[in-house]
Amino acid sequence: ALKLSLTVAVFINNVLLKAGGYEAPQSTCRISDEREYGAGVDEQPEAVLYVIRALVGPIPACFVVLAMFFAWRFPITPEIHSQRMNRAQEKYLSPPASGGQQAKTVGLQTCGPSQEEEVEE
Repeated sequence: ALKLSLTVAVFINNVLLKAGGYEAPQSTCRISDEREYGAGVDEQPEAVLYVIRALVGPIPACFVVLAMFFAWRFPITPEIHSQRMNRAQEKYLSPPASGGQQAKTVGLQTCGPSQEEEVEE
């Protein structure tokens, strides 16, 4: 879930920056002469600055407020947590509903003959 959410976030960032007119910088860090320092500085359109400001300010703040709402509206108390854990455990241990197959328990198996079997020589 974390990888998916990060992928979606990076995708949305790239789409918004592209929509704002972001252009990759053309300059390099190599400056051969002090006189050239600051010459040809890459500048972005004003819309890109607004997009960046929104991506680091109001948009994350909206997600925090939304998360606070869900935490307030749907609290996870110890009772609710134990109920959900019990339901998950029952679901995991119960036999499948369709197909008439029974859930099988897999135990430890030995490589040699069992104690109930006689070894024929």
